[in-house]
Amino acid sequence: SEGTSPTYTNTPLIWKVFKYMILIVLLAVFYLCSTYKKKVSYWFWVIYSLIGLVLLVNVLNFIVYREFDMEEVEYCFLFLLLALYWYANSNVLEININFDRLLTTGAIVLFISNAVAIANYYLFGRLPALGYEGGLVRFGGFWDDPNSFGIVSVFFFYYFINKKRYVLTIISLVCIVFTASFTAYFLFVCAIGYWVFITYKRYNKKWLMLGIGIVLSIAAVLYTYWDMIWDVYEIKSESIDQHLQKKMIFNFFPLQNAPMQFSENWYESSFYNYFPFSLIIHLVFLLLLLSLFLNSNLRNYKFFLFLFVVSSFFFSMLYTFPLNFIFMVLLIDYLKPKASHQDDNLPAEAY
Repeated sequence: SEGTSPTYTNTPLIWKVFKYMILIVLLAVFYLCSTYKKKVSYWFWVIYSLIGLVLLVNVLNFIVYREFDMEEVEYCFLFLLLALYWYANSNVLEININFDRLLTTGAIVLFISNAVAIANYYLFGRLPALGYEGGLVRFGGFWDDPNSFGIVSVFFFYYFINKKRYVLTIISLVCIVFTASFTAYFLFVCAIGYWVFITYKRYNKKWLMLGIGIVLSIAAVLYTYWDMIWDVYEIKSESIDQHLQKKMIFNFFPLQNAPMQFSENWYESSFYNYFPFSLIIHLVFLLLLLSLFLNSNLRNYKFFLFLFVVSSFFFSMLYTFPLNFIFMVLLIDYLKPKASHQDDNLPAEAY
């Protein structure tokens, strides 16, 4: 926000509205071209009952405390836009789209935008949004959001290393480094562990040597730049301490003792804001994750959801467009009745 960086300007309201207008038009075209079924997964009723609860609490928050949490309402609005998608016979992964080309092109555009931001700073002294002259400078591509950009770069690292496109894999790693995002760094380590976990049965000497090489390279970089890494930690330590020390007021019922509260950890803020209903929300979330990882064969599909879930411990991905929208679409695709969602019939680019 404008309060966190002297070079940052909040996105004008007209641009925020415009992106949703584009989304509404695209969804309208998709809905008009789709056929529909009468029955829908029981998860539809579970999820939209919880969305209704969230909206009700936010309305009461405005009535009682005259405060309005736009981020909470935004992701509920996206879920409402996708309500008809649950009834559509087709899903996104079945559309005749070359997903590999789409992801590769998107990655290259993001990497170029980040290269431009880095060049602007080192050649012309132009600070990115989250940058301080003489202090910590973080790069987040045209997003100007290092955390979101870092998470996407971790996904691309995982995706391209599975595709054996090592140049794009290295570029993804460089982008992760330049975010100066501890969330992205932590998720990168998780990505390595996740990759090992799902590929260990297919290990051979080549993959084993590659894994050892990555670990040794990371260790060498940590050793070489440890002083710089420690400086980055000290610069960010005040912000980290503020997040860790922030006290949230516990309510036995929503809004009992305090208005809606914000935390970088979505699980924490949702727990306090919607207790005791938050226990149901978290339980449903856990059941969905367990079901996904036990039953789905889509590796990249699962990994994106894995990143989304883990990163929400550090900041709320449900507030980050378009990642929140992608998450919702993938989640709904998985929860649709299996007759319209068969992993074996999906194109190879989706894996």
